[in-house]
Amino acid sequence: MTERRYSDEDVHRILSNAVDVDAAVSAGRGMTLAEIQSIAAEAGLSPAAVAAAAEALDRTPSVPATPRMMGLPVGVAQSVTIPGTIDDAGWRRLVVFLRDTFEAQGREEEGGGRREWRNGNLRISLEEAGGATIVHMRTRKDSARSLVQTGGFVVLGSAVMEAATAFVHAPPNTLAGVLAMALGGVTMAAVGLLQLPPWSAARRKQFEAVADYARQLSVGEASDV
Repeated sequence: MTERRYSDEDVHRILSNAVDVDAAVSAGRGMTLAEIQSIAAEAGLSPAAVAAAAEALDRTPSVPATPRMMGLPVGVAQSVTIPGTIDDAGWRRLVVFLRDTFEAQGREEEGGGRREWRNGNLRISLEEAGGATIVHMRTRKDSARSLVQTGGFVVLGSAVMEAATAFVHAPPNTLAGVLAMALGGVTMAAVGLLQLPPWSAARRKQFEAVADYARQLSVGEASDV
């Protein structure tokens, strides 16, 4: 394919825009919305589209820090901004996709310009923001957290009991029982911790699939899943 050749006027406009942007970035002063719109107009983008994108950026909340236990994530949270909006029919199709993806019926809630599908700790919601849509996704693995916490308490309790049995010179079979209790606590905590990496990886992959499907719904007809 023949490589495109730009006219002298096009070259001047491209270099002029590049100089303006580079100067603003180098100075560390950023750019106003009007300045961004002016440059975007040179590229054929409408001021309304730039303003909508800026509004969506302003309304996009920061993703909360991922809760962790012993360095491993016990929760997954992600917010994605997609162009366009999702109508009622699109929302219905998204709910069907969520039920199939997470193998759960879940329940729907709506209010304050926000739609949400939730199943226990798993929540997927849509929020309109200046012609764009923010997809919020978050969940927690409370069962693993409970295993780790309970296992830790069992180990701590066994340590206290071991100290007590040593103080009163308890018979050897008592000490064996305490050690078995400690081993049970360690095993319980280990089972909880080992669940977290594959679970979080699976949830992140599912969240990516949800975001991709939502993008399809916002721009046109999505293929059947």
